Amino acid sequence: MLVHLSSRISIDQMEPHFSVASNAFVQVYANLQDDSISRPYLLDIAFEKEKFHLKLRAQARLWSSLRKTIVYLFLDASHVESLVVCDEVAPPDIASTLIKQGRCTTTSEITCLQILLKQHGTILAPRATLQKKPAVREDMEALMRLSRCKTFKIYIPSDSIDKEKLSGLCNALANSSVRPAPDVVKTLYEGRGSNIVTNIDDLWTLAPVEGPPSYDAATAAGASAHELSGHLDTEPSRGPRAPGKRQMSPEPRQTPTKRHALTEKVAPVTWEAVIAAQAAQLARLNEQVAAQAVQMAAFNTQLATLREEMQHSRRPPMVDAGSQTEPAVPVSEHHSSPATPVSQQHSSPAFFPNSASQASTIENSIEDRLIMLEDGLIDEQRIRRSLNEKIDNNDERIKRTLDVECSGLEHAVTELESRVEDIENDFREDLRQEMSLELQTKLEEFIEFRLEDVEEVVKNDVRMAMENASYNFKMDLGWVE
Repeated sequence: MLVHLSSRISIDQMEPHFSVASNAFVQVYANLQDDSISRPYLLDIAFEKEKFHLKLRAQARLWSSLRKTIVYLFLDASHVESLVVCDEVAPPDIASTLIKQGRCTTTSEITCLQILLKQHGTILAPRATLQKKPAVREDMEALMRLSRCKTFKIYIPSDSIDKEKLSGLCNALANSSVRPAPDVVKTLYEGRGSNIVTNIDDLWTLAPVEGPPSYDAATAAGASAHELSGHLDTEPSRGPRAPGKRQMSPEPRQTPTKRHALTEKVAPVTWEAVIAAQAAQLARLNEQVAAQAVQMAAFNTQLATLREEMQHSRRPPMVDAGSQTEPAVPVSEHHSSPATPVSQQHSSPAFFPNSASQASTIENSIEDRLIMLEDGLIDEQRIRRSLNEKIDNNDERIKRTLDVECSGLEHAVTELESRVEDIENDFREDLRQEMSLELQTKLEEFIEFRLEDVEEVVKNDVRMAMENASYNFKMDLGWVE
């Protein structure tokens, strides 16, 4: 049904909601005359067909319920004169912050947005009193100063923004074809309404108690899919306490948990996979080295055997003449000299020409095999050297990778320890406040109970005094008579 309906609607009648950036971790920088601002915030940019708004979010805590809420710097077409994508490189401190948070890996992955304002931005806060902590006060003061700047820059990871839609937004602002979006303010804080903050001290003063306005998320003007399906601006808070006696709830009091601070977005650690891959590659190289060593040992054995055979073949043949052993004399093609007896020439075996040729052939083949073995040994030594160099390079690369990962883990552990310390401090403070409230409630109940008992005792004493007085009065009258 939706497909058929959408086919009947023309493109001119459609007004889709374009989310240029949603819940993006950014670093905002503003250069003032006497100082500079560099703070991390969460950014939302929405661009409809003719409407645009931008929100920078900072977290705070409610004073009444101790739960987290959000304070906005709200900008729309009535505030922004231009939005430009700059080509400048992010400063080292801002780049290191984004890289340590795991939002990007290099400075080339950071996009710079420069915003030029034509009037001051709007600071929106919930209709409640906030806790006045030093860190929260610094964030609120920086957000207030940022709303009064003429221009500031936003450094955002490139993968957190849709560049095509951003280009369309920049062109629309340049052509002044974008309208303000004041209706978006009505959708904040679940429709309970918000206060426009002009003085930072207004956040710490008690806000007037007002009933929430009627609100329908499905029919609210200016409410978009992004605003309706996005995050909640604040958690449900307790209603205002009436003066007088506190009512004890039968359900146990729920202390706000802070475990989600430990489960925030953390970049996946890949150093274990890198070490496992490098270890597997190193094991394969060690196996190759072991195989090459076995093959080299076999070559050495074969070379020793061939050398022994060659030495044995080069020895002169020996003749057996009874108990004497003399070297055989090779037979010459010419006649023997008269001094040599004929019986001595033919009485023992000797080398013939075919035996000499076979010996030379064997010697040549052995020399060829020796040359081949030497070449093989040289190749094996070269392969072993290359494998050793590769192993050394892999070890060095693994060491560098582990150093980088260890430094990142050390920073993460340090940050986690500081976060745990903050959580413990917040938990102690919350527990102290809860205990003080419980003690105050019990004291009030005890005092009221004791007052009721005292009231009953006083009433009885007064009644007894009145009865005694009337009895004495009657007795006195009787005595007179």
